[in-house]
Amino acid sequence: MKNNRRVVENRQKQILGLVREKGEVRADELSSALGVSVMTIRRDLGLLESQKLLRRTHGGAVSFERVHTARRFGEEVQTCRCRCDRMIRGAVRKARRPLSDRSAAGTGLCPDITG
Repeated sequence: MKNNRRVVENRQKQILGLVREKGEVRADELSSALGVSVMTIRRDLGLLESQKLLRRTHGGAVSFERVHTARRFGEEVQTCRCRCDRMIRGAVRKARRPLSDRSAAGTGLCPDITG
């Protein structure tokens, strides 16, 4: 029984290593690489996710570093959009004329802004 537990722990360490190295892995790739069934990989991924060591996805898993990077990038994009909106609103007020179709609002880059 202890030997079996070591095998499982070793496999899960290998899974974590591959997820961290690649950022994203598919269950079928892990299955082939580790010589176990996809169902075994799914069980391992579920356990590792419950321990907050990775994030399961449809068909595989991603590292938490990748998830956090994506969130940070989304927050940065939102911050840039807010700055863009403020700058264009100020320019429109100063110009006191409607936006043209070639403006950021006209092209859909800043859809909340109206002239």
